[in-house]
Amino acid sequence: MKHFFSITFIILMSNVFAQNTLEVKIEHITFSDTTSVINFQHDSKIAKTDSLNERKFTVTYHLKNISDATVRFYFNDPELNNLTFSVHQEDKIVAAFLTKEKEHNTVKYYLGAPPAEANIEDTVIPTNPDETLLRNSLFTLSPGQHWEFTQIFYWNKNQPNRKMNHQGYVDQGFPHFLTLIVNLRKYYAHLTVEGDFEKAKAEFDKIMKDDTFLGGTFSSEKAEINFD
Repeated sequence: MKHFFSITFIILMSNVFAQNTLEVKIEHITFSDTTSVINFQHDSKIAKTDSLNERKFTVTYHLKNISDATVRFYFNDPELNNLTFSVHQEDKIVAAFLTKEKEHNTVKYYLGAPPAEANIEDTVIPTNPDETLLRNSLFTLSPGQHWEFTQIFYWNKNQPNRKMNHQGYVDQGFPHFLTLIVNLRKYYAHLTVEGDFEKAKAEFDKIMKDDTFLGGTFSSEKAEINFD
């Protein structure tokens, strides 16, 4: 128990330092609208035909080291589930999660309410990621260096009825703003430490005390997103 509290304290202190080390910035957001036909089958026959109206958002953002030291962190989405979003209407959060749909071995993210026919999966934060995955997900940024990423997610334009107060409903009569949230977990480091127990523990404790190995939550500034 004492060891648990010491690790927790180290994580909290590292998070305080980390907030001044990594910049998350949305560079631009583009979108395109699509309409597709969906056939619902019953007894191998088409029982109903409907249309699916979606808006595809492409968010370009970067992670930048704004400190004077070289930093490291694990980042790999969706495998490590590092990313979440929140959408604001004035001061109210409209949607603060992403819904994952598994389709043909790919992951599709929906902001707000997904289509009724979507094959939804729960978002799970992995507790024991594969060591190879972690090593391939380790980023090192020198002072001032940045890395650019692109995230695609979808908005179901066939929204649920507003009167039902459905979570994720977007009132198109108001401007909306997107915040990008990056979650870094440095405690994954124990999965890559090799050696006997004492040596592994010593190395892990060293990593956890290292302020340049980042962990914690980092948020971008709000960027306007178009739901009109």
